[in-house]
Amino acid sequence: MKKLTVDEAKKHPFYHSFRRFNVPIGFLGAEFSDYDPNWIKKGEHANDNYAAYLKYVDYIDNIEAKINEGKGIFISGSFGIGKTMLMTIAFKKAITYFQTRTPNSKDLNPSHTLGWLTGSYLVELFCYRTERNDERREKLPTIDFLAIDELAKIPLTASNKEKIFIEDILRTRAFEMRPTIITSQGNVEDVGRDISRAIPELIQEYYDVVHIVGKSYRGNY
Repeated sequence: MKKLTVDEAKKHPFYHSFRRFNVPIGFLGAEFSDYDPNWIKKGEHANDNYAAYLKYVDYIDNIEAKINEGKGIFISGSFGIGKTMLMTIAFKKAITYFQTRTPNSKDLNPSHTLGWLTGSYLVELFCYRTERNDERREKLPTIDFLAIDELAKIPLTASNKEKIFIEDILRTRAFEMRPTIITSQGNVEDVGRDISRAIPELIQEYYDVVHIVGKSYRGNY
C-alpha cells in the first residue's frame, strides 16, 4: 500500500470522507491494484485462499447490488494478513456508491450513511454511558453501511450484557438489510464462541465469508 505524506493525504479525493467517517487516514492509499495476494498463489491453503479471493473480488465489483441486498462481508485471518486494507478498499467503494446517490457529497452524514469503528470501541460505547456515547450507540443499527474492524478484539472481561449488545446490533442490522463489513482475527466459529453462539448462523446467512490463511504482511506495505 502506498504510504502518503500528510500533504498528499489532504489532497486525496477520499480525505474528507475518511475524516467524516472516522476511517484511519493511514489507509487512504489502499488500492486493490496494489494489493499483492501471495496467499492465493502457493501453500497448502492455496485453493481455499483463491476461493476467498474470488469471493472478495465479487463483493467489491458488485458493491451496489450487495448493498441493495443488505449483504455484508466477514473477512477473517491472522494478524497482518491485510484484512483492514481489504475492508478499507470495500469501504471506499461504498463511499463512491453513496456519493452517486447523493451528488452533493457533503450531505453524506456519519450518523446515517456510513460508519467505521473497532470491536473494542463497541464495548466502550456500551460501558461508558455519556450523552455522546448514548447517541452514537442508538444510531449504530440504522447507519446504512457500517465497518467494524477486529470484532474479535472484544476484551476478555466483556460481560454477557456487552456481548448481547453486540449481537443485537448485528442482528438488527441484518434484519433491516443494512450491510456491515467485519474483520476478525478469529473465524466465524471463534466469534460465535467468544461473543454469541447465535452469531455464526447470522453471518453465514447475511454475509459473504472470506477467510484468509497466510503470512503477515505487516511492514511490507
